[in-house]
Amino acid sequence: MHRAVRRDVDGCADRQTRRCRIPGFSVHRGIRYHERTGGEAVLISGGASSDYAGRMQPGQTLDARFELESLVGSGGMADVYRARELVTGKRVALKILRVPQHAGIARFRREGSVLARMQHPHIVRYVAHGAGREATWLAMEWLEGESLEARLARGPLTVGECVAVARGTSEALAFAHARGVLHRDVKPGNLFLPGGSCAEVKVLDFGIARVADATLTRTGSIVGTPSYLSPEQARGAQVDLRTDLFALGCVLYEALTGRRAFGGPNAVAVLAKVLLEEPPPARSLEPRVPIALSDLIEQLMQKDPAARPASASTVTESLRVVAAAELVHRAGAVPSLTDQEQRLLTVVLAHRPSPINEK
Repeated sequence: MHRAVRRDVDGCADRQTRRCRIPGFSVHRGIRYHERTGGEAVLISGGASSDYAGRMQPGQTLDARFELESLVGSGGMADVYRARELVTGKRVALKILRVPQHAGIARFRREGSVLARMQHPHIVRYVAHGAGREATWLAMEWLEGESLEARLARGPLTVGECVAVARGTSEALAFAHARGVLHRDVKPGNLFLPGGSCAEVKVLDFGIARVADATLTRTGSIVGTPSYLSPEQARGAQVDLRTDLFALGCVLYEALTGRRAFGGPNAVAVLAKVLLEEPPPARSLEPRVPIALSDLIEQLMQKDPAARPASASTVTESLRVVAAAELVHRAGAVPSLTDQEQRLLTVVLAHRPSPINEK
């Protein structure tokens, strides 16, 4: 499968616009959302959708720099093409803004500026961005492989695969958070597996990321995908780095159990569960899940941000310990352990002066 970025949720032609209210919301407003099959949606706090403008066609050149080869995905405001950079001959994923609204242009340019400072092995690589006479655009590395969403459609990950995805993603989030950037839309569709490798996972789509000094999104607005929204996002409250950690917990839960932590027939039902319900522990659905990993996922999905891990770096370290414990278990160095014994082993490994060789 050849993809550079996932097809945006709100690009469905059969989208419906509805007004709704959700019990328990601390803010009273109508919420407009675009719903698609399965109840997944992207929520936005206001504004009307715009008609599609004319698309650029394969074979056209953009700003005398890129030749478009094929259209690979579409969203509410932008199209994504596989393109060739004329000077270098390299393939790139070229995201072109199709709806030239002022707010859309500002958000699009901000995505380019954010990605330009995110040079990290687990974040899609920035190439360039610009605005010419023809279009506003963002060029990123072209990736061969599949999204985690596509991979999960074939079944859950193994524990090892899940830990690899989690470590790469938490490292990317720690890098972004240290630079004042919150992703705010961590989900399987925004995690890409180059060549199908979980260890090489890359975080995509900083289109609704929040920068510390940004003013485009105010408290009270809701952006993101319902099944992966934190409770504070769902309420339109102030968010911090721990909102990304909640979403990561939701992703890992789904990757291991094959079901979403918060699902429902529509966005209203999903958000009600995010706000009011606790999913069963991952280990209760999948006994193969190590107790330490199940506990970590449960901590990541706590309703109260203060009860979640303090940072993405803390999550990365916890995952190192989980991986070490799993290595010991696979090596047969210890007999079958009870949950309490597994927790004790995790504590012992966490306090080792030097990490176990995991290769």
